[in-house]
Amino acid sequence: MFSMSGNIPKWFWNTSRGLRLQSCINAVLGIIHVGLDFAFIAATKLAIDIATGRSRQSLSIAAALLIGIMLSQILMGFTRKWVAAILGVRSQNMLQLRLFSHLMKSEWSGIEKHHSGDVLNRLEHDVKDITNVITETIPSVLGLIVRFIGAFIFLYSMDSTLACMLVFVAPAFILLSKLYIRKMRALTREIRNTDSRIQSILQESIQHRIILKTLERCHTMVQKLGNDAECRFRRRIPHHFPLGRQPAA
Repeated sequence: MFSMSGNIPKWFWNTSRGLRLQSCINAVLGIIHVGLDFAFIAATKLAIDIATGRSRQSLSIAAALLIGIMLSQILMGFTRKWVAAILGVRSQNMLQLRLFSHLMKSEWSGIEKHHSGDVLNRLEHDVKDITNVITETIPSVLGLIVRFIGAFIFLYSMDSTLACMLVFVAPAFILLSKLYIRKMRALTREIRNTDSRIQSILQESIQHRIILKTLERCHTMVQKLGNDAECRFRRRIPHHFPLGRQPAA
């Protein structure tokens, strides 16, 4: 539905207009959350050193520091949830309104072959996914990079050999993850197509319910909807059980 023929980063930059504020807020909150995690680790190490006699500082100060960091982590958790709940919905509505306005005003060159249910499904789910990528995934990646750098510094200060080994091993796991991502991408595409068919069936059935009742074809549409729903269920299983584990019947 969305034109991705150009440069993807440029397309995301243009699409993120109006969403960049929340993305920056989420990135800053994520980095602060990572900093609090490392501060908690440092404070815990300080308390252990004081308890074992390796440090002569006051244990009460270390305990107060730990409590303060824990309260800050709880407050940060509530803040991030509030930002995701309020600004996330507002950003999604903003992007959905913008794309809907673009669809209504532009010429539908080649899109007429798509069912209106498919367009509605894409407008709802794809907008949600794009908003999550811009406002959640990208800031999370930045926080993950900061966390990785901080963890490397902490580990290097304790054992430089182990830290260097982990740095050399990490790219291998990244390469292996590409296989999993490629498979999940194909499954996601199939699920999107199935969702579009289900949306089309629901829309057509409700719109032409009188005709279906007259021709006694309601059972056929219900059966068709059930088959597509079962197909969607089977394709969604690998998303929740990526290692092949199946839920007990």
